[in-house]
Amino acid sequence: MVEETVLVTGGCGFIGLRLVAALKAAGHSVRVLDIPRADLERVEALGAKAFKGSVVDGESVRVALGNSRVMYHMVAPDIAIEDDGFIRRMVVAGAEVVMEEAEDSKVEHVVAASTTGVYAQVDGVHDEGAMLKPRNRLERAKLHMERSLRKDANRYGIGVTCLRLGNVYGAGDRGIVDRLAPEVAMGGVTLPGEGWINTVHVDDVVDAVRRLAALARTGDHEEVDDLFSVYNCVDGSPNTPSQLIDIITKAEGAPTPEVRRPGLMGGAKGFWANRSRSIRFVEKGRYSNDALRQVLPDWPHLPTLAEGLPGELERVRG
Repeated sequence: MVEETVLVTGGCGFIGLRLVAALKAAGHSVRVLDIPRADLERVEALGAKAFKGSVVDGESVRVALGNSRVMYHMVAPDIAIEDDGFIRRMVVAGAEVVMEEAEDSKVEHVVAASTTGVYAQVDGVHDEGAMLKPRNRLERAKLHMERSLRKDANRYGIGVTCLRLGNVYGAGDRGIVDRLAPEVAMGGVTLPGEGWINTVHVDDVVDAVRRLAALARTGDHEEVDDLFSVYNCVDGSPNTPSQLIDIITKAEGAPTPEVRRPGLMGGAKGFWANRSRSIRFVEKGRYSNDALRQVLPDWPHLPTLAEGLPGELERVRG
């Protein structure tokens, strides 16, 4: 990958921070746009140039972009936010502003984070052509964001890649590592509902977005739907909740925990239903990563949760 200037929106977040670190390690000049209350010192400590602002404010985006040629759009409001209008502004209107400013600033490619939550909750394996029917406010906004990006990609002549992310895990994830693993280690866990947990390691997400941006700009890939493409970004090895608990138990070296009454999703009662999550933790379907693996044949580096989780737990302990 050629060294260049790039912008990461939401660069202080869980995925964004690791992306900034990887881009800096590769020699890029990295700029970050995040909200004023974000911990900008963390990205500045990595050598990035940080800007306070919002993706719904054109001037903020314009200033942060500078002479960037690639934008990594990692903004993701928390699903716990009750303000439907706020989420739509941040996700949908934010994407529109980002693309307008990208066109004015001569950005060549945008990579945006979406979610597997855009799919209908039906049994079976879901590829990128599966039925779409998001169920909560964030998932609906993300689907509208995808449609807006598709339209603007062709309107402005800017390449756009959307990654539909599964449950992204790693130290700082507020999910598997930060919340569920400590429960298992303490000997008691609330089983998070019924269904499948579709996971992907945060570093594999970072690897995918960087390599897809590079491929798009070299032209060494087939165009999909003109300038817009979308990929499922999961590790391809979904687990049931019980299997997930077994994997965590082995990684922690802990005794088999007491499993309490399942926590149900949505409006039902249960510990996991009330947790602050950016995407649904338990889903009915499983998701295929075949399309992404065809473009990136040796991806992912950590193909299963069982292989990736121990290192993340060591990172937390360290």
